[in-house]
Amino acid sequence: MSQYQVDIVFDRLGREMKKRLRKATDFLVGTIKENIGFVGPPRSQPGQFPHMDTTALHDSIEGKVHGWGSVVTASTEYASMLEFGTDKMAARPFMQPSLQEASTDISRILVGKEPTYDGGE
Repeated sequence: MSQYQVDIVFDRLGREMKKRLRKATDFLVGTIKENIGFVGPPRSQPGQFPHMDTTALHDSIEGKVHGWGSVVTASTEYASMLEFGTDKMAARPFMQPSLQEASTDISRILVGKEPTYDGGE
């Protein structure tokens, strides 16, 4: 196999892995959005996924692929307060529990298999 053929094979493999990474990132974003999609009242209890009073938190969640990794963010000013709590409010985490919930399916996606769950989509 010549250098040119090897480069083509690696290029195709790279494109396929980027597609899988994009799909896995989108799957996690969908899982998070589904988990916080319960419209309140009542208010969420400590340790529960936050309930939705407005769509601000839900709409702020996005995933971006950077090179061979990805980043999922929630960009509202209160997202970190919900995730980690404050001196006056117990945490209502949504990012880490959603990642734990989706981890098996994310692994399946990255190796080219279909997820067992639809990820909120």
